[in-house]
Amino acid sequence: MSSLVDTIRDRLASARAQARARYAAAEARRDEVRARRDAIAGSAAQVPRRAAATRDERVRQLDQRYRDRVADLARQAAQAAVHEAPGAAGTDWSDWRPAPLPRGGQPGPVRVGRLVVPGGGPPVPALVPLLDAAHVAVTGDRPGEAISALLLRALGTTAPGTVRLTGYDPEHLGGALAGFAPLSGAGLLTSVGPGGLGDLLDDLVDQVRRINETVLAGAYPSLRALAEATGRRPEPWRIAVLLGAGRPDELSRHEQAQLERLLRTGVACGVHLVVHGLAVPSLSTVEGLHTGRFRGVPLIVEPPDAELVTTTCRPRRSARVPTAGWST
Repeated sequence: MSSLVDTIRDRLASARAQARARYAAAEARRDEVRARRDAIAGSAAQVPRRAAATRDERVRQLDQRYRDRVADLARQAAQAAVHEAPGAAGTDWSDWRPAPLPRGGQPGPVRVGRLVVPGGGPPVPALVPLLDAAHVAVTGDRPGEAISALLLRALGTTAPGTVRLTGYDPEHLGGALAGFAPLSGAGLLTSVGPGGLGDLLDDLVDQVRRINETVLAGAYPSLRALAEATGRRPEPWRIAVLLGAGRPDELSRHEQAQLERLLRTGVACGVHLVVHGLAVPSLSTVEGLHTGRFRGVPLIVEPPDAELVTTTCRPRRSARVPTAGWST
């Protein structure tokens, strides 16, 4: 009997020992699984942070590459602008002086300010075509500043007496062109009062008709082409600055028709309109100039000092427009 009890006791002890061993092994496996799970979870938590860091570094590199590229393009554009608008057409006002084009030279675009390049690139001169190239429709605030820059640079790049200005400014009675007043003594500046716009437009249309019929006479498509072929330009450039009040009914039907005729045909005959406050159709011959943006890029207009305008115009009072043509 005692032997049987001992046997049972030994078997129970062995069973308990095996159970404890299996329990310990299970706990060890559980701890191992938990440790593996925690490691996987920790590694997974690091993935977004590593991915975000990689993404941020890539974005930084792309942004820097973009800035470098923009700065390089801006430098190239600035160099091209110096080539396109040399001398009086594009020099900073602090160093500016009139410098008529050399013999055989033809006018190009002129600088009205500087473009603020997105991305921190260097500023780029803003060049606007005018003589023999386009009419200019000015919009935005303080249009007189941009117009003064256009006119003075046009005068500075041409020989005295070869540019005639006409101003229509009924709201300010010619005040917008006051700095150019010395030109009046030479007949190079004419002011048109309220009610005179219709006669001015009619006269300019007649000038275009006369030049086409008797000067170009079907032999040349434009005065510029004639000058390039012969070395002589028999007509002055005529620039009419038209400053309206922005009213939709400001122009009569006839005046609107004459305005549009000039916009279509004037450039070839050296007749240019610089317009603000009047309805101007969208045409290939019209360059739009907003005083805050130019061709989609922020613009800072750089007007000349009033004294510079006056001192430039004063010596031209004795100039006379040639009647038979002059060498270019």
